[in-house]
Amino acid sequence: MPAKRPTADSTTTRSTEPPDSSGSSGSSGSSGSETVARWEETWKALRHAFAVPASGPVEPDEETKPIVDRLCAEVVRRRLVGPAVLFLEMSRPLNEVAAASMHFFGPIVTALFDAQAYERLARYLENRGALEWIATRLQTLEDERTATTGGG
Repeated sequence: MPAKRPTADSTTTRSTEPPDSSGSSGSSGSSGSETVARWEETWKALRHAFAVPASGPVEPDEETKPIVDRLCAEVVRRRLVGPAVLFLEMSRPLNEVAAASMHFFGPIVTALFDAQAYERLARYLENRGALEWIATRLQTLEDERTATTGGG
């Protein structure tokens, strides 16, 4: 069956310009500059609505860094750097979900652990580059451990 070709009646042309404030699609009227100004204002407001921050490691602030270092040192002490880095790399796309779940389980976990440290760690993990910084820090601490102990 041959494909139907659109006729002049069935095709519609769409204007790339927004309609003016009176609701008509014609270009007559004095509100053209108002419409353009309104669209420019809307565009400025929405320009960064879905912006993703620059990638790369995000170093924790001075209050959070000791918490993260203590966590990393414990992983190195138990010699779990390999599995920890693998886990961090695999869970990178779920970074924000993990941080949100930490906030969700906060009331239960803070009954056992320091509430302020837990909250700071959860807020730090909300950053996209947090897992990358932690993985790098784990590898650095592991390299320091192997250099001081001479290997194994």
